[in-house]
This record gives sequence, structure tokens and C-alpha cells, in this order.
Amino acid sequence: MEERLSARILSTAWPAVLEMALYMLIGLADVAFVGRMGAVHLAAVSLGAEVFFGIILTLTSLGIGATVLTAQYTGARKLKEINRLAAQVLVLSFSLGIITAVAGWVFSPSIIAFFEVEDAVTTIATQYLRATFAAAPLALCLYIGNGVFRGNGHTRVPMTIALFINIINILASYTLVFGKFGFPQLGGLGAGIAASLAHVVGFMLMLAAMRSGRWGVRLELRELLPVQGRVISRMFKIGFPTGLEELFRNASTIASSLILVHLGTQAFASHQIAIAVESLSFMPGFGMAIAATAVVGQALGARKPEVARRAAIMSFQFAVVIMGLAALAFYLAPGFLAGLFTHDKSLVATAGILIQIAALEQIPIAAEMVFAGALRGTGDTRTPMLVAFIGTWFFRIPLLWVMVKILHLQLYQIWFLFVADWCLRAIALLIIILRVKWADIEPVNHQSW
Repeated sequence: MEERLSARILSTAWPAVLEMALYMLIGLADVAFVGRMGAVHLAAVSLGAEVFFGIILTLTSLGIGATVLTAQYTGARKLKEINRLAAQVLVLSFSLGIITAVAGWVFSPSIIAFFEVEDAVTTIATQYLRATFAAAPLALCLYIGNGVFRGNGHTRVPMTIALFINIINILASYTLVFGKFGFPQLGGLGAGIAASLAHVVGFMLMLAAMRSGRWGVRLELRELLPVQGRVISRMFKIGFPTGLEELFRNASTIASSLILVHLGTQAFASHQIAIAVESLSFMPGFGMAIAATAVVGQALGARKPEVARRAAIMSFQFAVVIMGLAALAFYLAPGFLAGLFTHDKSLVATAGILIQIAALEQIPIAAEMVFAGALRGTGDTRTPMLVAFIGTWFFRIPLLWVMVKILHLQLYQIWFLFVADWCLRAIALLIIILRVKWADIEPVNHQSW
């Protein structure tokens, strides 16, 4: 039993890890191409991508309700409900996407103006944003729809789609950014068009996978209408706290940057390099969190609470091993890792110290991600949101402001605040997980439509 459970967790997690890596490559490819067009195009696309994906990922996190419901329906073997749910997922996603596309087109200039960049950057960033927002309805259908496959354990489907998205994005970016094969040279705008084209192709692949019925769901177009208000309401009720959690995370990143820039350009650049390095270690944590959500949800749907409990603990154990190895690499080779992002020796030296401090965060991050994922699998998305909210706005940001603006501490001292924040979140979620009465959990899938 333990071997089968561990195999299920790992088979669910590793494609999710690769999927995260593939989506990271989209941004890296765009930066690599537009960077050759000069600093203006690079700054514009980097800023536009940060805004677009920040908004899309926040909205996508609302779709965690689809993942939770699918997982529990899968455990209960309610295949018809999964099919109906998939149709309503697309209705909700497309509706959100239309609103996002219109708002994005109208407000893109105002959003970019908020950052007070030079006029040339503003122009290209606005073009990039409008090009990417044009595909927002299909992009949201893609990202939220993939949550159905994650919920039923078929994480290889989103991974494969992400691979094709990368291929399309790279080919289209190369063609449109530089003006190859008879196309005009569009620079940053070309990168935006390429990203939209890649999302369109990704949506078509996801739709084909749903229609085929080969991966635990068979989309029936007749289920799209009429709109099932109760189904969408249930998805939204489960997903809304996770959407808020993602919003808090993005707002925290922006608020931290606004505070840390007061330390000077050198310190801020070192901080950004260390963050970039650390983000690589997040992928195993995200993958195990997705596995925990899916497997815990499936076990509860099948009325096997003890299996759900073991799945939560086992997912954490796997995450500890993988992210423990990352911690070891951070501690032993910080200079090498920093050197992947810059050749400036002073930046490498400063960022290297921060990366070594980041080694202390890896196990707490593993705990925070996986235990939050396990709670989501039970249908409890509010608790992870509250822990994130309290940790961010009652601990991290206030103390960060005090350490920078009043105490005038050094950057490496400030990074120990981040370690403390992750530790407190991990301890809080561990206590909550240990106090969960698994046998008393009523699966959300047993409620009536």
C-alpha cells in the first residue's frame, strides 16, 4: 500500500515539476530574444510579462476549485460529474477571460504609466500587454482547464501541452521579434503576439485532450449550456481564497521591492539574483503541493481518510528530500549559482551570501507548500490564505520596513527575516495538519449539484 501511494504521488508530482520549468522557459526565451534588440525592448517586455502573468496567474488560482472537485470526484468514481465540471470550468474561464481582455486593452497604458518608465519603454510595454491580453480568454481556459487533469492525476497532459507551448513560443518569437521568413521585425510587440499564439495553440491541445476522453474526462459540448450557476458558485467558493492568496503573494513581491530599492542599486540587484536562484528550488515544492492536493482529494473522495493523511505526510517527506538537496547546493555552491545570472564579481559575492542564507529556507518552504496543498485537497482553501495573509502583512512587510527604514540593517541581515517568515508559516501549517480530524471531513463532491 505504501509503495503504491508513493508511486502515485511521484507520478503525479514529476510532470507538474517539469510543467513549471517549461512555463519558466517561456519568459526566459522572450528575454533572450528581445534582449538582443536593446535595453528598451528588454525592459518593456520584462515589465509587460510581469504584469500580464501576474494577473493571469492570480485569476488562474481561482481554478483550484476545479482541481479539488475533480480530485474528489475521481476518488468517488463520479465520471459524469467530472465531464459536467469540465464544461463549466471552460464557461467560467472564458467569461473571466473576456472581462480580463477588455480591461487589459483599455487599462494597459495606465498600468504601465504607474511604473514611471521612459516613454519608449511605455509604448512597447503597452503594445506587448495588449497583444497578450487579446488571448486572455483562451489562456485562462487553458490554465484553469489544466487543473481538471491535475485533479484526476493526469499531470502529464498539462506537461505535454506546456512543451508544445514552448516550441510555438520560441519559433514565433524568433520569427516576429527579428523579422524572419518574410515577416516584419516587431521587437517587443512580436514577443507579445508570439505568446498569444502559443496560448491559442495550447488551448486547442487542451480542448482536444478533453474531447478525446482518454485522460479521465470527456468534454461534451452540450454541457456548456445552460450555465450551471451552482457548479460555478462552488468552484468559485473553493477557489476564491486561493486567488486572494496569490494576490497577496504578488502584492508582497511588489511591496518588498519598493522597500528594498532604498538599499541601493547594488543591494537590490543582488537581492533579485538571489530570488531568481531560489525560484528554481520552488518547482519541486510546487510539484509536490499539486500532488498533495490531487492525491489527498482523491483519497477523501473515495472515503479513505487514513490514505489522505498518509499522502499529506508522504508528499512532505518527498519534498524535504528534494529541497534538502537544493539547500545543500545553495550552501556549497552559492557563487556558481549566482554566476549563472551575472558576471559582476561584486554582485556574485553579495548574492552568494544571500543564497547561503536561502539554504535555511528550503525545508520550511517545502512544509508550507505541501501542507497548504494537502489542505486544499480537503477543500479547505481558507486556511492557507489566512496563513499567507498574516505572514505577509502582519509579519514580513512591517518588519521589513522597520529593518530597512529605521534600523538601516544590511541586506544579508534582512534575509534572515525571510527565513523566520517561512519557518513560522511552516510551523503554523504543520500544527494545523496534525490537528486535522481526517475521518470527519465531508468531501465536497458528496454535496448535491
